[in-house]
Amino acid sequence: MIHQAVILAGGKGTRLGKLTEAMPKPVLPVGGDPFINYLIWNLTRYGVTDIVISSGYHHEQLVSILDCHPVSGVDIRFVQESTPLGTGGGLRNCLSILDDQFFVLNGDSIFDLNYHDLAKRAGSGAAIGLRRVDDTARYGRVEVTDDLATSFREKGESGPGFINSGIYCLTKAIVEDMPDGESSLECDLFPRLAAQKQLGAGQYTGFFIDIGIPEDFNRAQESVPAWKRMAASSEME
Repeated sequence: MIHQAVILAGGKGTRLGKLTEAMPKPVLPVGGDPFINYLIWNLTRYGVTDIVISSGYHHEQLVSILDCHPVSGVDIRFVQESTPLGTGGGLRNCLSILDDQFFVLNGDSIFDLNYHDLAKRAGSGAAIGLRRVDDTARYGRVEVTDDLATSFREKGESGPGFINSGIYCLTKAIVEDMPDGESSLECDLFPRLAAQKQLGAGQYTGFFIDIGIPEDFNRAQESVPAWKRMAASSEME
C-alpha cells in the first residue's frame, strides 16, 4: 500500500489571467473549496495520508488557504522552490522526504482513476495514468503498446487518443537519477523511460477535468462538486 503523494503546485497558471494574479491555481475556489482539497480527499479514499506539496508561485497564499481549509486525516508538508524548477525539478526538490514509492499529481487537474491499479502497473518502477479523449490537440498524445507508454507527441495533433492525465506512480530511485535544477517530467523523464520500455500505462475512463483555462475552470464550479457527491468510480477497488 502506498501512503504518500506529491502534488505539483508550483506553476503560475498564466492562462487563467487575473484569477491567478493573487493566488496559485491549485487553491482557486471551486464549489466553495480550494480545488486542491478535492485531490487530497480523493487520495484519502485510497489510503494516502502523507501529502507533500511542491510549491513556488504564491507559496504563502497556498499555505494560508490550506490552513483555513484543512482536510482531516492527512499530514501535509510543503517543499518550496526558490526559483521555478519545472515539474521534474520541483519533484527532485522533494527528494529528502520521499518514500520508496509514491504517487505524483498535477495540482490543477482531477482524474478519478484507480490508484491501486496504477501502482500494480508500476511494479518497482514507474507508471502513468492515461485518459482517452475525443481530441488530443490541447494536451498532446501518448502512444501505448502492451500496457507500456511508448512515445509522447506534442500538442496540436487533433483526433481521438490517449493523453497524460497528470497522475503517476514513481519510485525514489527514479527521482535520485534525475538532474538537479530545472527539468520536466513530461519532456525529460517520461520519454526516456518510455524508450527504455520502463513506463507502465494504465488506461482509465473516470471523471477528468483540467482547470487550466477559464472555460474549464468555470465548468468545474458545478462538475467537480457533483463528481464528489457521486458513488465511488466503478474502477475503484
